[in-house]
Amino acid sequence: MLQLMRSASQHILFKIFLILIVISFVIFGVGDIFKNYNNNVVEIDGNVNISINEFMNIKRNELHKLQQMLGAPLTPQQLQSFNIDQIILSRLINDKLLELETKNLNIRVSDNTAASYIKSEALFHDASGTFDKDKFNEILANNNIKERHYINLVKQDIASKFLINTLKKQPISLTNIAKYTNSYNTEERIVDIISFSPNDINIQPASEEDLLKYYDENKIQFYAPEYRKFSYLIINADTIAKNSHFSEDEIKEEYENHLNEYQKPETRNIINYVFDTEEKAEEAYKNLQFDSAKKNSFLKNITKEQLPTELKDIAFSLKEGEVSNVIQSPFGFHVIKVQSVFPIQTLTLEEAKKSTYHNLLQLLSEKKLVSLRKTIEDEIAAGNTLEEISNNIGFKHEIKTSDFLDNNGNIVNQSNKATDFTYFKDILKYAFNTPEQEETINMLPDNSGYFLLKVNQILASHPKPFEEIKEQINNEWYKSQQLKEVLNKAQKFAEEVQQNINDLNGMVSSTPVAKIYNMQHIKRNTHGEWPESLIQELFNSKVNTVTSIHTDSEGNKLFGIVKTILINKETMPNQEIINNLQEQLESSLLEDYLNYLHHKYPIKINYSLLKNEYNSSE
Repeated sequence: MLQLMRSASQHILFKIFLILIVISFVIFGVGDIFKNYNNNVVEIDGNVNISINEFMNIKRNELHKLQQMLGAPLTPQQLQSFNIDQIILSRLINDKLLELETKNLNIRVSDNTAASYIKSEALFHDASGTFDKDKFNEILANNNIKERHYINLVKQDIASKFLINTLKKQPISLTNIAKYTNSYNTEERIVDIISFSPNDINIQPASEEDLLKYYDENKIQFYAPEYRKFSYLIINADTIAKNSHFSEDEIKEEYENHLNEYQKPETRNIINYVFDTEEKAEEAYKNLQFDSAKKNSFLKNITKEQLPTELKDIAFSLKEGEVSNVIQSPFGFHVIKVQSVFPIQTLTLEEAKKSTYHNLLQLLSEKKLVSLRKTIEDEIAAGNTLEEISNNIGFKHEIKTSDFLDNNGNIVNQSNKATDFTYFKDILKYAFNTPEQEETINMLPDNSGYFLLKVNQILASHPKPFEEIKEQINNEWYKSQQLKEVLNKAQKFAEEVQQNINDLNGMVSSTPVAKIYNMQHIKRNTHGEWPESLIQELFNSKVNTVTSIHTDSEGNKLFGIVKTILINKETMPNQEIINNLQEQLESSLLEDYLNYLHHKYPIKINYSLLKNEYNSSE
């Protein structure tokens, strides 16, 4: 999984996603920020679980943050290419392993330590750099986290960090290691590089016999790909809403079924007085004088769920103008005064239609989407065609038919591709795995609905006729002969150079197809100009030794000769190099430790539950 994360991190969008995960780690710590359910996608050591609900909730939250940052939703193709499911799963497993290990090692953190840690977090500070309880409550409320649960998360986070930090205590000095590493990385070679281009090689024209022989020996590269023409119908909430008419009674029923979604919860204006000691809080409550409070905050229009666990029930049991008894929390001793109470408000049907009419239609469409699946399956079982099915369910005008396409979306006998759209690549993939004239119903990759598919006709792959592609065959034959000849010339010349190394320039000048690049300075990290395989061999070669033949991106044949080796022994590594080495060592140790935990605790992953999550929730 760690290697998987490295591979995925090459994507720019994934790097943004990874930053979000790191931010989430800082805010939420390691561990579970959602309730655990019985459907477990991961089981660790027989008693530590990760539920499918937990996994999906975290995935939705992370994707929501990522899409907000990007300003656009991720396509199903992007989600698949970034391996986001595996990355989140790996993160959750590693978090649970660290949590399990800290418990087994009996690493415990007190409430006071957690409170001090929270108060030191800049995330919760006001403009003056002081811990702001209101800001703390707001951030927790926005992330749907209870205060007690968050404190437990922080305690686990501190315990896990304590465990991880033990890996960072290096008993050795990295200066000497960094010095040798720096010397190795800054080592240079002065080299001569000789190049042969296939374009400089002249070949005698091919005979008919040459072309026929090349065609027969390489027939596979002259095959026309398989092409398919198919029809498809996408059915999701959007297409249902566009093609359906819902009556006022249906809209009203849906509104009443989801009445709680159109309610504004009860809110209150509250003054929260916080004291250092219980004695000060009791004295203030007794005299109704709150000047001794170390802080008082006015919480405007706050809901019950936005308040900390210790305060919310009491604060919402008081009447307007009443004052609570002293309440203790990890942040001190509180006295709550209720200034105003604003009861639950419910939007009328007309108000709901004005503000969220699209949502009502979406809810109705999603409900209809579920019932349509059974109808469509019955239609297919009855042997109805795609056209008949679409007409019977009211989507006659939504059927689309493709051109003849290969499996990359290229149109037959054209250089351009078919017009792309959100689900195009997925539908194309299914089309090349569906028998001709067969109707199928398939889940959309983002689980937002279905698509019906029928492969109308298949043009099988076949070798293109010789006469039709004779010019192409001639071009390919000519290039192949150039490559053979240029390799022969380069190899022969390299052997001659090794025998007469001191007359290199003279030999090059008498060989028209050879070019020499004298006194090239190269480093181990030289990229782009020369093949990496050639650079690597030059750094493993002795002075005046000819390398083997290498090929660059343009097909040129190259070999090199080391003239001078420059080793930088004096330059001391700067602090940045030492820090980078430290980070690499710490990262390697953490990776090794996590691998150890992966082997220490048995881990079972239910991939089928992940795959079938949509069906099980339905």
